[in-house]
Amino acid sequence: MPATVAQARRIFDQLSTFGAFGAHAPQNRGGRKSCYITTVFATALLPWLEHGPASESLLDVGCGTGFFTAQARRHCRRVVGLDISMGMLAVARGVARAEGGELPLVCCDGVRLPLADRSFDRVVACESLHNLPDQLMPAMAAELGRLLRPGGQLYLLDQVSESPRWQVAELELWGQKKRSVDELLGYFIEKGWVLHHASAVRQPRFPWIYLIWFGLLPRALVPALARLEVRWNRRFCPLRTRRWHDALFVLGKRADGA
Repeated sequence: MPATVAQARRIFDQLSTFGAFGAHAPQNRGGRKSCYITTVFATALLPWLEHGPASESLLDVGCGTGFFTAQARRHCRRVVGLDISMGMLAVARGVARAEGGELPLVCCDGVRLPLADRSFDRVVACESLHNLPDQLMPAMAAELGRLLRPGGQLYLLDQVSESPRWQVAELELWGQKKRSVDELLGYFIEKGWVLHHASAVRQPRFPWIYLIWFGLLPRALVPALARLEVRWNRRFCPLRTRRWHDALFVLGKRADGA
């Protein structure tokens, strides 16, 4: 196992102790900010499952605490969560039970995915790939292509930046990288993927994040505010910016299997 993967596993095991929202905004330790950011990501992704092509199966790569994974069951008959952290998967089991039952959850090293070829209609990777060093990205792009059926879709939501200043690891964890849009997409275009959609999802200093963070807005408003932020950024935030932000890319695997 690469040292970077082992280090990431240890850190995510530690973050899992912060509960259902511990996978995002590590500084907030599963608190209000983490809850809001997790909700923003689910809000950006779920409509693609609801209104996209009919789907029987979905793989959530880097599922973390399973917050999105459990909700995806409303739209796909078979949903599998995959993560490198046993601690995260333990939390995901509890989240899945609270949301309606058990989920198949797989622990692996994050690059060699122990699943059959062409076994999923859709694959989601939410804030997962910026945790991989450059040398592992081609292998990951190939693996995701192997798992996806012809005509299937990949929903890639990740941190991007056009500036070297922001591309380095913000928390100095294990070599996280906020790649430029072209660099990130390049790994997939080279493998024959086709880009169907690209849009900004979240900005790190969106106006009301601090009001949420410090408890000045009630949690009951979080879903509505998350929907507003996703809509605003999709319409007004440039895809390519020097400061980092989260963006969503929908990529397809051609029906001919290429």
